[in-house]
Amino acid sequence: MTNKFDTRELIFKGHGIVGRLFTSNPFLVAGAASGLAILFLNLTAGLLGLGHILDQNGKDVGYYAKYNWSLVYPILAPLLISLGIFAFRQMRDAVYELIEDSPRRAPVIVDEAGNVAENYPLFLSDALAAGAGWIECLAGVAAVAITLVDTADLWPGFINSGTFSPSRVPEWDTAFRIHGSQMFGKTGANFVFDLVAYTFQTALIFLGLFFLMKYWMFLKTMTQIIDRDRPPFRFKPLVCDLERRLGLKPLGWVFNLFLAVVVLFQAFAFYHRIELIDGYQNNPPNTYFKNIWGEVRRHKDEGTVPQVRALLKLPVSTYAWSHLANPSSWLPLVFSVPPIIVVCLLPLGRLFWYLRREVKLQTELTNAELARAKTDKDKKRADEMEKEYKCLRETTIWPNGNVAGASFLILMVALAIGTACPPLLVWGLASGFLVKKIWSYFGKSPKSSE
Repeated sequence: MTNKFDTRELIFKGHGIVGRLFTSNPFLVAGAASGLAILFLNLTAGLLGLGHILDQNGKDVGYYAKYNWSLVYPILAPLLISLGIFAFRQMRDAVYELIEDSPRRAPVIVDEAGNVAENYPLFLSDALAAGAGWIECLAGVAAVAITLVDTADLWPGFINSGTFSPSRVPEWDTAFRIHGSQMFGKTGANFVFDLVAYTFQTALIFLGLFFLMKYWMFLKTMTQIIDRDRPPFRFKPLVCDLERRLGLKPLGWVFNLFLAVVVLFQAFAFYHRIELIDGYQNNPPNTYFKNIWGEVRRHKDEGTVPQVRALLKLPVSTYAWSHLANPSSWLPLVFSVPPIIVVCLLPLGRLFWYLRREVKLQTELTNAELARAKTDKDKKRADEMEKEYKCLRETTIWPNGNVAGASFLILMVALAIGTACPPLLVWGLASGFLVKKIWSYFGKSPKSSE
């Protein structure tokens, strides 16, 4: 196929600056993002005296002690952005692999006549471009709204003589009111630095929402062809794909990179939740972990089960429910749920029901063919039907493979539960295994009768 679209033309037609960002060199983008964060956040915080600040209890509440800022923006955020760029590149490559008809690959997306779907990239590009404007607008409005909710108890304090809501604990963003802080410039400088810092936060939230919605649009358009009678293209699965993925393996790394971004963000949300709990309880960093670990270790001589049970016997205060009322606690948790829904319900939901339908149909056909084989003694045809049926039953709904898909699913469920209820992280892992088992169970159909 000649004149293949590049990533920007295929995925980002209709987008401006953000399209250029996600189609640039990922290493250069990561370096630039990290450099900007170091320059405007970490370095500036040090120059203003916000790097290390001691509160009335002698605990460091400065910018450098808050790893959700001092490490996330120079290290984790650039990593997530670069993974997003790689994911979009993989989307582009996967599209052409799915329509490729060559000695090494059979197409799984064809036109209505069953021929090579040469116009599919143009169709996909136009479909994605149709939603370009509202995606950027919605992501922008949502990002600003999230930051406004998160900082609703911050900005009024600067005009109320330093009187802040009790929900806003003293730290770097309100350093001017901390007695003894060696901050340069005091109130005005603190306000300007906060404005810059939360602008960075808003930008990162915007990019995250944009990435999620663009990914959703891509999968939504791709999976529409799985349903029957959806012109002008149709899905032609490789029923006996040796890797049992219906020929959708090219989408594997699209899933892996997206899920890696989700899990990394969830890991950050989980750690940030622990960090906030220690902050609200005026404890040194990692005190929460140490306390829970101490409760578990008390039963180390009794075996694993008593240690796990010990997590359920912790006091209600250990779950820190009240801290979830703070936007800084619940916003990361809420923000981590949509990706799970996007992945599990679309396109896996469609693939799930597609497989159930096809396995049921193939079961009926196999039974009928076996009956005819006994009459016609056509063993070859009967064997072919049995083979196709066996292939369908062994097929996974995960384009990235059952092991990788199940592992990511378990981690996502565990981290979501652990972020809401940190002591239940282990039980979250168990819930992830349970979800995986239920998913697998309902994806099966009765075996054909001999």
